[in-house]
Amino acid sequence: MKIVAIHHISRTIMELQMKKQTTLKTVWELYQMAVLSLSSKRSQVTEVGRWKNYIEPFIGEKTISNLTSLDLLMLRRDVEKQNLSPQTVYHCLSLLRRVMNKASEWEQCDKQLPSFKGVMPKFDNRRQRFLDNDELELLLDALKIADESNNWHDIALFAVNTGMRKSEIFNLRLNDVDFSSQIVTIMDTKSNINRSIHLNGIAFEIVSKKKQNSIMGKRIFFNSRPRKYLVKSLGNPV
Repeated sequence: MKIVAIHHISRTIMELQMKKQTTLKTVWELYQMAVLSLSSKRSQVTEVGRWKNYIEPFIGEKTISNLTSLDLLMLRRDVEKQNLSPQTVYHCLSLLRRVMNKASEWEQCDKQLPSFKGVMPKFDNRRQRFLDNDELELLLDALKIADESNNWHDIALFAVNTGMRKSEIFNLRLNDVDFSSQIVTIMDTKSNINRSIHLNGIAFEIVSKKKQNSIMGKRIFFNSRPRKYLVKSLGNPV
């Protein structure tokens, strides 16, 4: 089956090379066969929806050779009129850019592709979301019920009191904690810069309790799944 598909793709590329006036719609169909089909079903549905709803109706019939940066800007304007978030607009244009790059790789255009410089929208995708005291109490109570070892309760409480990321917490080892100064050193952070955090009383109490049952060099917190009760109660909060 895969061999047949590969032959079909190769034959399609050869036919398109002879035409030299390949439309975006045609290249998209080839992209679906050769690239998108290797992605997960969820990704396929998402990408097809973006293309069919927001790209093809506006420029699908345009040939790649005649596509200009102005066309890209006009597409962005048309997509933004659909009341989509800047992030969704970015994803749509990013998909178009990937398809066009593949078209160039497959020699489906006889000139340099238009630049996306100044076309891609800029946005701040940082989320500002904080638990109030009542929500925090609800979360901690549910975690106690869901996990008799209090592992997830301690993880959540430690995260709230340190501001550490999930990956940083699960990679934390006893060697990273200076118990005399109550300072923890976070290694291999997202920004690739090690940093130190002074533990407050609650956070220090948690790691001190974990120290009794942990081995030097081993991770302090273990990543086990909470029971179904937690998911039913809070909708997968962790």
